[in-house]
Amino acid sequence: MINAQSVPFGIDRGAPRIFTIEVIGIDLTGADLHAQIRLTRDAPGDPIVDLPKVTDATIAGVRLVATDTSGTLPVSWIRLQIPAMTTGTGAGQLPPAAELGDDLTVYWDMFVTPAGRTTDRWFYGPVTVSATVTKSASLAPLVNDPLPGADAVATLVGADLTVTLAGAALIQPLLDRADGSAAAAVEAAAHAETKAQQATDAATAAAEQIGSLAAPRAAAFVDDTNVAGGYAPIATLAALSSTDPATGIPVARRKAGMRRKVLGDDGTGVSGRDFVLGTDLVTWTGLPTSAEISAYADGRAQAVLDAVAPLGKNKADAFAPGVVDGFYINAAGQLTANATYSVTDYVPVLANTTYTRSFANQMCYFDAAKTVIAGGTSNATFTTPARTAFVRMTIATATKASFQLELGGAATAFIPYGRFVPASLLPQIIDAMVRDGTLSKKKLSFTAPDRNLADPAIFTAGFYVSSVSGALTANANYTATGFIPVVGGATYARSFAHQMAWYDASQTFISGVDFAGGSVLVSPANAAFARLSVATASAATFQFEAGSAPTAFAPYNLVVGTGSLPAALAGLIQGVPGSLPAAALPDGSLGLSKMSFVQAGKNLFNPADPGVAAGNFVSSANGALTANSNYTATGFIPVNAGNTYARSYSNQMAWFNAAKQYISGQGSADGAIVTAPAGAAYARLSVAAASLATFQFEAGAVATAYAAYAPVIALAALPAALAALLSNTALSVLSGQALQEKSVPISKVTFANASRNLFNPGDADVAPGNYVSSGSGALTANANYVATGFIPVVAGTTYARSFANQMAWYTAGKVFISGQSTADGAVVTAPAGAAFARLTVSTAALATFQFEAGSAPTSYVAFGYTIDPSALPASPPSNAPQVNEALYAAGQPKGLLYMPERLRATKMVLAKLNFLKRGLSTDAATWGSLHVGDSYMASAPRWMQKYAMSMQDDYGNAGPGWCGFGYQVGQPTSFNGSARPDLVNMSSLGAPGTVYNAQNGSPDLAAIVLQAAGDAIRARYVGTVDIAKLTLHYIAAANTSVDYDFGGTVTNLPLSGTPGTHQTVVITPPAGTWYFTVKFNTGTATIPGCDMRTALSGAYIHKLGGSGSQTSHWLAVDQAQLAAAWASLIDPPSIGATLFDIELGTNDQSGARPAATMGANMQAIGLLAKTAVPHADILLGTPPINGKYSVPPMPAYAEAVRAVAGAQKWAHINMQEAFGETYAEYGYTGNTSGRVWFQSDDYHPEGIRGGAAYAGAHIQAVVPY
Repeated sequence: MINAQSVPFGIDRGAPRIFTIEVIGIDLTGADLHAQIRLTRDAPGDPIVDLPKVTDATIAGVRLVATDTSGTLPVSWIRLQIPAMTTGTGAGQLPPAAELGDDLTVYWDMFVTPAGRTTDRWFYGPVTVSATVTKSASLAPLVNDPLPGADAVATLVGADLTVTLAGAALIQPLLDRADGSAAAAVEAAAHAETKAQQATDAATAAAEQIGSLAAPRAAAFVDDTNVAGGYAPIATLAALSSTDPATGIPVARRKAGMRRKVLGDDGTGVSGRDFVLGTDLVTWTGLPTSAEISAYADGRAQAVLDAVAPLGKNKADAFAPGVVDGFYINAAGQLTANATYSVTDYVPVLANTTYTRSFANQMCYFDAAKTVIAGGTSNATFTTPARTAFVRMTIATATKASFQLELGGAATAFIPYGRFVPASLLPQIIDAMVRDGTLSKKKLSFTAPDRNLADPAIFTAGFYVSSVSGALTANANYTATGFIPVVGGATYARSFAHQMAWYDASQTFISGVDFAGGSVLVSPANAAFARLSVATASAATFQFEAGSAPTAFAPYNLVVGTGSLPAALAGLIQGVPGSLPAAALPDGSLGLSKMSFVQAGKNLFNPADPGVAAGNFVSSANGALTANSNYTATGFIPVNAGNTYARSYSNQMAWFNAAKQYISGQGSADGAIVTAPAGAAYARLSVAAASLATFQFEAGAVATAYAAYAPVIALAALPAALAALLSNTALSVLSGQALQEKSVPISKVTFANASRNLFNPGDADVAPGNYVSSGSGALTANANYVATGFIPVVAGTTYARSFANQMAWYTAGKVFISGQSTADGAVVTAPAGAAFARLTVSTAALATFQFEAGSAPTSYVAFGYTIDPSALPASPPSNAPQVNEALYAAGQPKGLLYMPERLRATKMVLAKLNFLKRGLSTDAATWGSLHVGDSYMASAPRWMQKYAMSMQDDYGNAGPGWCGFGYQVGQPTSFNGSARPDLVNMSSLGAPGTVYNAQNGSPDLAAIVLQAAGDAIRARYVGTVDIAKLTLHYIAAANTSVDYDFGGTVTNLPLSGTPGTHQTVVITPPAGTWYFTVKFNTGTATIPGCDMRTALSGAYIHKLGGSGSQTSHWLAVDQAQLAAAWASLIDPPSIGATLFDIELGTNDQSGARPAATMGANMQAIGLLAKTAVPHADILLGTPPINGKYSVPPMPAYAEAVRAVAGAQKWAHINMQEAFGETYAEYGYTGNTSGRVWFQSDDYHPEGIRGGAAYAGAHIQAVVPY
């Protein structure tokens, strides 16, 4: 598969475009070529222009212009022949831009099928359609121009395709290295093959030796510091230097003499065929020398061997083939004859690391090329200097057998040099050798996981599971589960949605699902195991379970499965009558559902039933659940066979026997009245999401008015006397004489609603002159405080208090559980078992003290009750419905914008910039707009570019702002970049690494990692306004530096500062356009990005979005460093104003984060922004409903975040109001309006209409009054 590359280009509206790509490394004679241009990626229907393969220079299409096979590498020239197009909406016409005179961005890609090879996408990217002035009556035709200089140069080596725009000369260094490299590659391939085989052989030998260890020898592994037997050698290195007995040449080089021929044993089955560059050399992105590939192969083989059998603590082999007896080494690395001594071979070591040796004499340090760095100390303990890769040491020949080199500053007992199995690995080895059902709780055949199937004991931190191959890929932000047993064709739910894989019984990969696959999965028919990826931050609460919906987290726990136990023991565990003594049931431990005399009321549907499955419907054909976000499946509702039932909503349903096995089903056409068939014991029904709140399933042949589900007492199941007492007749004694005048408090009536303030100052238990001890719950006298009464609470619920001091939680019997203090802050959570709270309030704060449910304190309201108009007679008329429609429960008004006037500094500075632009003011100013978010922001063309260009056109261009260098894992061309990709283009050289959504000290949580020669990041500025200041952000690291240039003089920059901290350096770039390149020099350089500013007044926009980020990612990094990084991006208030726009939620919803937690997290991020920039305006934002996730509902996020904005006096933008009431109005799947504003993934707004709605709403939020 070819790794497709981005190739952007532009066309002028009304003019033809010829775009030529020079492809180096392959002859495309006979290849099929096909390209298309569409309005958006994955746009349905006909393309704007279709470009099939053509041979005529005057016809629209893709044409192979020429090829050249005379040089070292074959070269092909491809030409895109794009005709002139008029403006319109039909086929072959360019759609108009959103605004008259604006440029339009559309998209293209090209698929290439070389002769005899597979079809792959090679090129893709945006096409900028520039608005024009001159309009001709006739369109200019395509003409056959001579072959021009190429617009782009592509180099293909194996599956790796690299592209350079408008600069064929840039690949000259690659061509210069081509001479003779084909034969070198063959030689090195043989070397790599041999090394890999040797590593495999060593691993096999290790496994065989472990398997053959006798029991007495196993004891020697108990302590790896045990001199007598702490390690057991499992293999020698002799196999790694074997030679071909026929030639005496090392096996790795036995085929070095073959030139331009493929090895006969390369797995192709074709011996001696011509070597095909681009097909046989698939590992390399350049044309490496033999030495380079050999070094790579050595490293890979060594890594395999190290993983199986690492070196022991003795790092020096005194008997290696390279040891020279009868010499010593001096400080210059030279050997001098002396019969007393020997010189070690080149011993691999780490730079800047302390070692201790058992014999101290002269030594020398060498770099990776084995060039002398410096002479070493004669002390036993030494520290290697920077760049050290090897040491050679003088040792006494007589004591070679006991020479030891080890890490650390102290000598320890000698062990021989060799590869060993450390004792720490033995438990895993022994566990793997013991058959299931013979040892440990996990091995017992009658145990199984309770509900959570994911055992954290076998998680692998620092890796994720590839959904493409099932292999583990290193990434510090993720953790991979172990192999979890599953059943083929079953439904499972996961609490965190990311890449996962299914495997058969031999743990061979079958297929995979990525994060877009949602929370609910169905295993393939032949699946026996699953392995899943989870963010490390969520690993502690990750849950994988059987079922069609995620449930509350439960730790992994093995329980006894009674089916494999003796009958008597199984009966006891299952609760056979008489087997459970009454004393085993604590008082109050049985719920209503366990009582034989309690049954459902009229409405048999219990929405709180754990079996209710949102996002699914019940198949009438087989009773199984099928995923559909528009429906909810009820739980199993008990029914009686032969009885008639009425349902308030008619759709597919199914009947089941007592074992919950499917009997038959019914559909919409069967109407509202249905009859349970013979043998039926349960029913399960499908309900539209819109009808769920009032759905009713009841016994009888007529549907009646809706009543909420409520259990009632079945009088017939009670003793006669008790039944009579509870009957309506018996209760009639509660007449006039039974109720005294004014004896019923307002809390008992149905038409009164309690205030959100739970503190009743009139409670008889309120104790002035006392405070509540958080240590015991007792009252202690103190005239400055008042203790509240016992306030009812719900365990597990979050509460906010307006005054924070000592408080206590109590059980239903008012027994003390635990307490909290002032340091615990305003927001507290009731612990398990809590039924009451009692709080301490200062006398001065008593008059306005409020204790309420929720994750943030709100404005004060008095304790008490208000009349519910809906429960009163219809006259006089009530406006309560209108009030409820306009307000959230916490009192904030609904609508697109909440309190935009709180963005006061933003609106003032933008007004001042408007006056400056009009010549009404001479006061310079800047306005910084920092946008913290997820992929909705990360992809600039979606809406951030539109927003940034509009604001800078209207208020002045103070610069492109933040340009993020980090890229998404596995997508090395998807840089975070800037809000103005039309001004700043990003590319990289070499193979730099990345940190994404996890980098401490990075404003956007990401950074590129330059770690090897050739690694570089490049930003090209093409704007018309000069950049006056470029601020480079880096993470300080010892002995690490980078080089940077603007196409000329190279400057070295040490990454100085406290290691691991965020640092900046200001650089003055040249005038005009330029390439800013930052290159690897030494160490491992972590570079988050740069901030580009002009010298003009105006707006600068910092796009800080990270694809896939959740609120937890922004709170998981070092908060002080993140605040410092944000602070470094803004101008002081004396110059202008700053806005923080914080918008998250879509990815939090995919992980089922509760709305209350979402609100608390958004508040924490907003407070961090205020810590970073105290004068900043804060705008919180929530996205519209998407078509992929519905739990928790996105409107619940909007309500929780708006409540935070109200409490903190911030502004809020609810994008739901900008898009529509329901997803069907604007979504892709199930659209009912024809107004499609979302992409086909049902997860992201599309960039034309949805992007315009986003940009327009945000401009409306910030513009002056």
